[in-house]
Amino acid sequence: MITIKCSQCKRKIFKYNKIGKRRILRCWDTRIIEDYSIRCDNEVRCKCGNVIGIKESKSICPTHCTQFQSEIQSLYPQKYIAGGAGRIIEI
Repeated sequence: MITIKCSQCKRKIFKYNKIGKRRILRCWDTRIIEDYSIRCDNEVRCKCGNVIGIKESKSICPTHCTQFQSEIQSLYPQKYIAGGAGRIIEI
């Protein structure tokens, strides 16, 4: 586990369950153990106002042939979009 801090004021942003030895390019919500950040719309900010990152809201659309479609739907109900051959998704 590591503590991610603001580069400006050095306050804690969150405690994060890091997996592997490589550098962190993005943080996954499921790995945040303690969150000290301020969320404003899709921005993740420190208490000093410094923007730490942008929360992306991606959808998950499994194809019609996956055997794990129902499992994906139950794990990610807010992000799940039913897929299928010829399906058009407008973003």
